[in-house]
Amino acid sequence: MAENTSPAITMTCEVCSEYYTDPLMLPCLHSFCKKCLIKAKEKQGSADTSLKCPTCDTSINLPDGKIEGLTQNLWFEHKSKEASIKRKIVSKEVTSCDKCIIDDSSDAAVVYCCDCGQFLCDLCKKVHKRSRKEANHKLIDLETKESIELPTVKHEAIYCIQHLEKLTYYCKDCDKLVCQICLNIHHKSHNYNYYIDEGDTARKALKESVASCDKVIPPVTEAIANGEKMLEQIATHKEEMRQEIKETFEKLKAALDKRCNDLLMETEEIAGTKRNSVEKQLDRFRKLVKQVSHGRHLASSVSERTDPGEVLSVKKLITNQLEEFIEESKKLPLEIEDKKVVVARLDILTLSKEINEFGSVSE
Repeated sequence: MAENTSPAITMTCEVCSEYYTDPLMLPCLHSFCKKCLIKAKEKQGSADTSLKCPTCDTSINLPDGKIEGLTQNLWFEHKSKEASIKRKIVSKEVTSCDKCIIDDSSDAAVVYCCDCGQFLCDLCKKVHKRSRKEANHKLIDLETKESIELPTVKHEAIYCIQHLEKLTYYCKDCDKLVCQICLNIHHKSHNYNYYIDEGDTARKALKESVASCDKVIPPVTEAIANGEKMLEQIATHKEEMRQEIKETFEKLKAALDKRCNDLLMETEEIAGTKRNSVEKQLDRFRKLVKQVSHGRHLASSVSERTDPGEVLSVKKLITNQLEEFIEESKKLPLEIEDKKVVVARLDILTLSKEINEFGSVSE
């Protein structure tokens, strides 16, 4: 048998959180109190002939545009009443007598009649015991401190939600319970029967549906498990790819940083060589200027001396040296050589294009 993956069925309405009152089942198989669906429809707008399920948000087309056309969930109605009665008995909460119409403290129920399905006050209990028809009914004392065997609640007569008549027939063509008025108006020419006689057939059909579902659920469940496993694999592979991409670009960043440092070092080397060349030329210029200035100053000073011996003693050396300096200046280029500027060739557009096209991610 297929594993039951459905949530537990509770007898409380998901909208009001209370036991169902006149529960109606939507085509999406979710049930709600009639009053709750009416309120939901009013909020949605009376002009709309559809209704959104409060649980799964499925849009439901209402029969004849009315809430009353929805399927009565008699199972939930009976189970809710049964759960409510058992809760009142177990909790020993103060419950009013179902027969009395006078609402005072004397009407608090003291027993529950399992046969009538009613809570009875002390007075009604006594009347009950004196009645020939009801004398042998099973009564549960609500005030006893002993453990109580909770009753099986009897099924009451069921009524048509539209006509308030007893639901007596089952229309096989429409697959629904109908009252005498419904039968006369809508189903007289249809194939119908007393609903009491159709129970076994309905139970058999439901069991066949369950068996069919048991064939569907395992393969679909397996497909879900495979899909969930695939999602895990996708997540794992995604993280692996993310890590690989990040590591690759960290390496690219490291390579770019290294290339940047290499280019900076080359720039420093080229600039250093050019700087040394210019400084060497400047040193020659400065030395020549210093030598010429010094010789000129000496020549000028000696030329002012009045003693011929003083002048003649140094005249030859000074004039010869000055002539050499002058000749050297003529040979010395007065423009600094190597005017070329250091240029960095960085084709950022080409590199950006290559980066934009670098790598790919595909299935």
